Amino acid sequence: MVISLRPVTPEDRPFLLSLFASSRPDLALLPTALVQMQFTSQEATYAGATQSVVVVDGVDAGRLYLDGHHVVDITLAPQFRGRGIGTSLLQSLLEDHEPVSLTVACVNPARALYERLGFRVVSDDGAYLSMLWTPRTEALSCSRAVT
Repeated sequence: MVISLRPVTPEDRPFLLSLFASSRPDLALLPTALVQMQFTSQEATYAGATQSVVVVDGVDAGRLYLDGHHVVDITLAPQFRGRGIGTSLLQSLLEDHEPVSLTVACVNPARALYERLGFRVVSDDGAYLSMLWTPRTEALSCSRAVT
């Protein structure tokens, strides 16, 4: 499986709208115009982020939005979930050995993935968790004498 990222373009809007709707089962009950309004509002919120389409074996599979080392959003289309793609994307971010942060809904099953990768909860507002991954620091050795 080949996973890559490419910048979001205006032509990606229909795909990203569909992806947004698939990530929120509660939206299935709403009129299409209202879903589009919520998507447009989310786009404006994420405007400052680096926005990428996740591509798997040449097929658009999801999105990854980053603001520096903060994961603003990671969403995969339903048929791509549970295949290790999110794990692979996050592990590649952790390879920079810089702290990585994200926010996740308390009820989101992705929380288990984040915890497996070593993210820890740093705050909890009752609905969302702020999580942080920090690189492990190697134990200092006492083998060298200080002069």
